[in-house]
Amino acid sequence: MTDKDMRALQKRLVLQRARLLNDHPFFGKLLMRLNLGVASCGTAFTDGERIVFDPDFASRLDDEGMGFVLMHETLHVVLGHLFRGEKLNDYLFNVACDIVVNSLILNAMGLDALRIDGENVMHQAPDGSEGAEHTAEEVYDMLLKAGYPSDPDQGLPLVDRHDIWANLSSNLRLKDEWRDLLVKSSMSEGTPRAIRAYVDGLLYHSRQMWRQILRDFIQVVTDDYDYSFMPGDHRFTGRPYVLPSFNPVETEEIRNLWFVVDASGSVSARLLTILVQEIEEAMAQIPKLSGWISFFDTKVSTPRPFSSTEEIGHMRPVGGGGTNFHSIFAYLKNNMEEVPTAVIILTDGLAEFPGEEESMGVPVLWAIAETEVEPPWGTYLKIETA
Repeated sequence: MTDKDMRALQKRLVLQRARLLNDHPFFGKLLMRLNLGVASCGTAFTDGERIVFDPDFASRLDDEGMGFVLMHETLHVVLGHLFRGEKLNDYLFNVACDIVVNSLILNAMGLDALRIDGENVMHQAPDGSEGAEHTAEEVYDMLLKAGYPSDPDQGLPLVDRHDIWANLSSNLRLKDEWRDLLVKSSMSEGTPRAIRAYVDGLLYHSRQMWRQILRDFIQVVTDDYDYSFMPGDHRFTGRPYVLPSFNPVETEEIRNLWFVVDASGSVSARLLTILVQEIEEAMAQIPKLSGWISFFDTKVSTPRPFSSTEEIGHMRPVGGGGTNFHSIFAYLKNNMEEVPTAVIILTDGLAEFPGEEESMGVPVLWAIAETEVEPPWGTYLKIETA
């Protein structure tokens, strides 16, 4: 490609960015935060600070296709795909990410399909649903279960390159900057509905001090932890009293907790998301927290072990029927080979409570959301969701 051709391509990229600012302002405004470049890279890529096109690839795209790829790269950054999937199969996670962003863009463009560089863009999950209805991790799990080829030589070609993302997962500055920018941009008119739904989930911040709640709870039911007035909590220096500091005997590890999440029909999709986010927040506050997670309605799903927030993100709720707390303790009695240290039940509380004897002496923490229900026994915590 000659210098003249290169300058023409660079001008065309700038013009397409300006067009998107007018036609799709949500994407266009975010795109203005990314530098545009041209380099030999096969197709295109983004590193969260720039979008780079291969000149030969760009020359094969019409204006609609170039605009699509610009939005595609922007959404990868906006949705944080660059910073996720570290322990997953690279190719399958790349496919999952493309399915999600392609679906969102086609929806925003009012299209059912589009061909880029001679290939139909993937936009449906293996179950036939639109990628916009899922996270990239959820689509990834579906691809695994469907036996989708994990070798790029056997799978479908991707719109762009993602290999540069391997070095970005620890870039917290870039991650936080784009998260904040997404939240601000989503408040403007013209934001795609699916993007708004994503941001609504992102905006929820737990008000619970899970680090202290679980420490106190475990202290009461085990003796694994100890409180001491020496040294005191220095956050309150200058106050007319001294608060005890928390001193773990050996480590801050809390293991073998069984979280049971209400997925019954009375729990909305938004509340279910919040309940799962509460566990993720506890993980963020106590990095060495581990145990099992189940979902329940009238039945309890098989407990799945977790020791990281990434594992929690892969779990899909099972439920939708009535609510039966008795089923939790029946499962505890009849199916759990290893008795948990404690059971944390996250629920709206809209069901008949069992007698305390059903817990068989296992400590229970009831985390109640969106109702004023107070359990008749066990430890009670109210989750504020507004």
